[in-house]
Amino acid sequence: MNKVYYFLIAFLILSCNRKPSETKNTNKVAEFENIVGVGYLKLTADYDECGEWGGHHEEIKIVRAEKKLFAEITKDSVDCKNLTSRKIIEKKRVALNENHKKAISDYLHELLNKSLEEQIPYHAGQWYSAETIDSTLVLNYHDAGNNWKGFMKLKVELSK
Repeated sequence: MNKVYYFLIAFLILSCNRKPSETKNTNKVAEFENIVGVGYLKLTADYDECGEWGGHHEEIKIVRAEKKLFAEITKDSVDCKNLTSRKIIEKKRVALNENHKKAISDYLHELLNKSLEEQIPYHAGQWYSAETIDSTLVLNYHDAGNNWKGFMKLKVELSK
């Protein structure tokens, strides 16, 4: 009986000292539950084909309607000789599936990492941002020559 008692105590002590294994769930998809009512998540890209004066603007707005999530995608064009001549050249609405949500979540993680790496900004370059209407999330990244393709990659994924 004594041996069983000592064995039980030793087992309990050893099991208490074990650290639980840390698992990282990289496959978890954000549900974007904070996007309700008039709320939205806006992802923008401002390009620099007109140099330090800017260029065209693209936007992906994540909204909830009819209890479903949608991406409202718009893209404009600009004449570099007349910067006030913006025209919408693309406008579409996509119902989001699980792959789309995963792509948006991955994009946000990548944008966060890029914003933390950012060097001193220049006048020209691409500007990327993500923000919620209530400013609980605000991410900005100025790409001055690194040619980051994250936004374009996200747009391609949302087209599938």
